[in-house]
Amino acid sequence: MTSKVAKDELKFYLKLIITNEKDYNSLKNLRFLFF
Repeated sequence: MTSKVAKDELKFYLKLIITNEKDYNSLKNLRFLFF
């Protein structure tokens, strides 16, 4: 995964967190898959 793609993924997940905070824990779990 290139750094640019990783940045785009982070922006996408941050946008999801902002729009739907109740899914924050599941997004946090997804973060561990990338890092």
